[in-house]
Amino acid sequence: MIMDIAEITRLSDQFEQATPQEIVAWAVKTFAPAIAMSSSFQ
Repeated sequence: MIMDIAEITRLSDQFEQATPQEIVAWAVKTFAPAIAMSSSFQ
């Protein structure tokens, strides 16, 4: 997927008010099955 600057700006504005759960749900819907997630609590 290639995004142009207008799409990136739109998503940035959308995600400003989104919850972490909404952002992860969007990423999974958009990029699955080619998505990996990780976290670290060091």
